[in-house]
Amino acid sequence: MLNASMTPGIHVHFLGIVVLLLMFGWRMASLIALLPTLFFAVFVFKQPSEFAIYALLGVCLPIFCCFLIYSQMFKYLPHHLFIYIFCGAFLNGFLSIMFHILAWSIWLTATTDYSWEFLSHNYLVLIPLLGFPEALLNGMAITLLVVYRPDWLYDYSDRTYLWKK
Repeated sequence: MLNASMTPGIHVHFLGIVVLLLMFGWRMASLIALLPTLFFAVFVFKQPSEFAIYALLGVCLPIFCCFLIYSQMFKYLPHHLFIYIFCGAFLNGFLSIMFHILAWSIWLTATTDYSWEFLSHNYLVLIPLLGFPEALLNGMAITLLVVYRPDWLYDYSDRTYLWKK
């Protein structure tokens, strides 16, 4: 088992929740992500009591924030394939890791001995380092799904994104 943590309570890993969001919608994505979160809380944290707060701050809150951004993008930006892929997947992939790290940092500041200064110098600086690969992984997965399995995506339609109106 690979654990890339710097100090107790601070973990570094990719999420992939934007792919779940775009495949299943935010409600189902939140439910689906609970099983890996339970495994993470039990086998990595080794504290099953942390499952609820980690599920809320580490999974459900980033999924919901990304859904809000995606819905505003769908409402205000033109319906185009590249906007769907780059804004809906790449940008939301970056923002999902940012929301995750920020929410978890606020929780660690409130409940542990870590100061905000320590977290900002040691944990928040990882947002750009994790954000771009997270965006790349989510964007590549959604690009492959749009090309090969568009029917697996929750609200994607060739009629909406490819055909001229």
